[in-house]
Amino acid sequence: FYLGGLGGIPYTGRTGIAAYASHVPPDGASFIFYGPHVGIHSDGSVGIVHREHQHDPTYSCGALLSVLERMRNDEPFDWSSNNFEDLQARVIEKLLHQHKERIFSAKQYVLEAVKVIFNKSGCMLREFIIENKLKFPSKHVFLLGGTIINTDFGLENYVEIQEFEHIEL
Repeated sequence: FYLGGLGGIPYTGRTGIAAYASHVPPDGASFIFYGPHVGIHSDGSVGIVHREHQHDPTYSCGALLSVLERMRNDEPFDWSSNNFEDLQARVIEKLLHQHKERIFSAKQYVLEAVKVIFNKSGCMLREFIIENKLKFPSKHVFLLGGTIINTDFGLENYVEIQEFEHIEL
């Protein structure tokens, strides 16, 4: 069951968690893996990887890097509630905006943005689960949070596990 989208944010929200809960068997448990991804190039550059069939390295996470580029250049972003053209990018920017100074003053600003997204996503998931606790037929939800680390084509990818939590409903 997919709960996320660009940046690893749980875009399906409360409704998605309620729908997910309806798939859990009464005598089972829920397991949710969440988190963003980021590329680390073989030269150590953060936010890019060399992908198969590409001549040059490309962004990873492309959506996150595109939003960060707009934020760094102070480009206006349409936050109006009726703009559905780039909805997921709007959510990424809204989550990052209040941390803009912290992100761009960090030595590795991409990693700082990934941390913000990770923490916000975990908080959102916990909130959605607690708000829907009566919809879960089982009383056990396990959250595993981490950052997927993409590397250049032909190399291993990794997951940095950052949290494991059992929520008893």
